[in-house]
Amino acid sequence: KLLNAARLDNKQPVCRNVSSKDIYKSIDTTLDSRNDGVLGAAIRAREILEVVILLMETAKKERDISQNRTNNIYVQSAINFINNHYGENIDVQSIADSLGISRSYFTVLFQKITDTTPSHYLMNVRMEAAERLLTGTDMLVADVAEKCGFSNAYSFSTSFRKRYGL
Repeated sequence: KLLNAARLDNKQPVCRNVSSKDIYKSIDTTLDSRNDGVLGAAIRAREILEVVILLMETAKKERDISQNRTNNIYVQSAINFINNHYGENIDVQSIADSLGISRSYFTVLFQKITDTTPSHYLMNVRMEAAERLLTGTDMLVADVAEKCGFSNAYSFSTSFRKRYGL
């Protein structure tokens, strides 16, 4: 009756990994224990409150897990986008646009999950690709720069020297 009064039922559960029958049984058992007087009522109320708090904590954990899954999907999608498009003229804004979220939200989320900024991650992917091309092919520096998404050979050389000291 208490759960129904609080509008908690199978359609609107507090949590999903505890069956409603177990919840009802626990509350019924608590209410049926006949401790006399005010002290008994206080004990029963405390026990019911503990059940409700446990349910609320479980629900919060489920929401947090669900939110983390969503966040990880955004970050994984961004990483896939970067890995597939690093050679194009992309930036943090275009990555956020591809995800359908704001740049500021995307930047905070990406850094929270990966411990690096999206722009640093993009630069790392570009630099690793450039290193592979420079060591594994006979391509000219200007061609490597263009293939790795740099606007010109000078900005590429500056970034490459900053990273590798060469």
